[in-house]
Amino acid sequence: MGARECVRQAITLAHSRMVGVSNCMKIALLGCSLLALALTTGCRLPWEPEIGSIHGIVRFPDGRRSNLGYVGIRKYRTWERTSLGRIDYTGRYALFPGGAVGDTVLVDAWNYCTGSCMGSSYGFVRIVLTGTPVVVDIVMDHQNDI
Repeated sequence: MGARECVRQAITLAHSRMVGVSNCMKIALLGCSLLALALTTGCRLPWEPEIGSIHGIVRFPDGRRSNLGYVGIRKYRTWERTSLGRIDYTGRYALFPGGAVGDTVLVDAWNYCTGSCMGSSYGFVRIVLTGTPVVVDIVMDHQNDI
């Protein structure tokens, strides 16, 4: 038995069991079946964001975690900022970028100093946006001297 014959028999069997069911109910069952098929194949729901979140840890070159700083996302080449957030006290951050799958962006982090300091540190990582959450750990290995 070929694939076409198997599909034909499955449709005939499904139709024979649906005798006496109203057309509205058939349409509702078809819609639910299509939704279930879409969810099982990995499709996203319409209200879910197209791009996954970007999260990670910001560190200094010696391994210490940064705190009280900022992290942001800029479009690659145009430098337009699409997202901005803060680094928490444990050095972690989470951002929700704009754009589309396949866009290249820069995730940059910088700290600010309070009191008397000699400058600020910053670091950045270039990534390509995907449909899944991305972990990006940033090392602030550049200095801006005051």
